[in-house]
Amino acid sequence: MSIALWPLHRSVTAFTTTRPGGYSQGEYGEFNINPWSGDNPDAVRRNRQLLCDTLCLHDLDHIILPHQVHGTEIFQVKQSFFSLSEESQKASLEGIDIVMTDLPGVCIGVSTADCVPILLYDIEHRAACAIHAGWRGCVQRAIPRAIHAMKQAYGSKPEEMKALIGPHISMIRYPVGADVLEEFTKAGFDVRRYTIPTDYWDKLNPNIKSEDRRWNLNLTSFSKTELVDAGIQSRCIADTASCTYDNPDLYFSARRQGIACGRNYTGIVL
Repeated sequence: MSIALWPLHRSVTAFTTTRPGGYSQGEYGEFNINPWSGDNPDAVRRNRQLLCDTLCLHDLDHIILPHQVHGTEIFQVKQSFFSLSEESQKASLEGIDIVMTDLPGVCIGVSTADCVPILLYDIEHRAACAIHAGWRGCVQRAIPRAIHAMKQAYGSKPEEMKALIGPHISMIRYPVGADVLEEFTKAGFDVRRYTIPTDYWDKLNPNIKSEDRRWNLNLTSFSKTELVDAGIQSRCIADTASCTYDNPDLYFSARRQGIACGRNYTGIVL
């Protein structure tokens, strides 16, 4: 297996898993560690062990893998988590889209297949956070919520934090409908800042109804704006500039493959 390493900070290992070198097959091939995607459970377990060995972690439960629901629920990984039974650990991570910790040797991360994974690192307090930010999470302000949670848990200051925007679908590959734009507008965002009309749809049918029109949504620009508005300096935001849709040999993409496919895992280890 191989992982893409990202230059977030010398005190952490920041990465995204890539597809080659695992045990999964078909649309899950080859390296998928997400157990909720429909993949073969044995292949998932073996892939997860591969990642554990690669990161030199103590045990499989040191790879924190939440069951995400496109929400904004937050889980703080404390030492007590590792005293729980396997069932209790899974229950703790049910419905979680934001994970944070200050424990060394623990990998926290989120699974995506086009949505935006974001990693945060508080240099002074040595704390980290992983955010799953699809368009639904963005509408619910997942990014500022995560930063606020780190302030409360660790005393983190945004001006002393670094952020990384992981591989996700690019604007040109991400047309959305009027229903998505309406959700952003209702939440108070000026969605015109992050969209462009999809000319293809207009040219195809000049008389197209407004509800059938499409706009390309720029999740990269949106995420950067949210991070800066929350206090993180723009020079401290790294962007992997990797499109999941356009790199089929490296990343899974639900838009390209359908939802019955593997997931990319973007994680951070202190």
